[in-house]
Amino acid sequence: MTVCISAIGKASDGKEVIVLATDHMLTLENIGSFEHDILKWRRVNGNAVAMLSGRTLLFTEILNETEGKSLFEVADQIDKNIRNILNNKIQKTLLDKFHLTYGELKTLLLTNPALNQLAVNVITNVDNYKLNTSILLVGFDVNGNAQIIDINEADMYNFRDIGFGAIGSGGAQAINTLLFQKHSCDEDIMTTTYNVYKAKRNAEVSQGVGKDTQLCILFPDGSLKRLNSNDSFILSEIYEEELAVGKSHEKLKNIKEINGAYDAN
Repeated sequence: MTVCISAIGKASDGKEVIVLATDHMLTLENIGSFEHDILKWRRVNGNAVAMLSGRTLLFTEILNETEGKSLFEVADQIDKNIRNILNNKIQKTLLDKFHLTYGELKTLLLTNPALNQLAVNVITNVDNYKLNTSILLVGFDVNGNAQIIDINEADMYNFRDIGFGAIGSGGAQAINTLLFQKHSCDEDIMTTTYNVYKAKRNAEVSQGVGKDTQLCILFPDGSLKRLNSNDSFILSEIYEEELAVGKSHEKLKNIKEINGAYDAN
């Protein structure tokens, strides 16, 4: 899989910005996952970015007919596209071999309470079929407010209220990190950038998350700034120092139990 992370912060002028991060892990159907020097995000219209977790080759199809639409209209179109892709794949993969359509499957469910085992298997396979692909759409609404929207085959969620979101196999670890950091939309741009970077690094413990990191900052006017290798190196240094500080902190010697004062007997 992969990980895609974003968080809302504030620039020095007080306007909201969105910091986003992805790895470079690609997932190709029938091949698997591997790291590749390719962007896991795409620009959508003037001031939005879509990040993909899952089947890389579906990206273009998922973004069909999104041009010229507002952010929330884009979200609705992506949601529609994902559902259409899912239904088409179910039709071709599972139903065509039995010369069934969705309508006939519905009729089968409604009119045959005592289904034979083959029909049960078909229905079970349809119910269990998953694209395992989702989009994290970030951008600005007509009022200039930053939005983070998770769009997947099951539902659509807006993370505006908590100020950050993540998808992919490392998504839970990333969100836990941002919760631990107590990130909010009022954080300055530098703090927000580090919080997102830390969330990406912590997400790397999950299987399927790549080690390479792409960090960008999206501004309300649509400009997108990518952090260069030197910026990433500085963030890495800070992260490694933060990991090490507790392990070697001089105050550890003041814990009496560690110094033999505690008798386990």
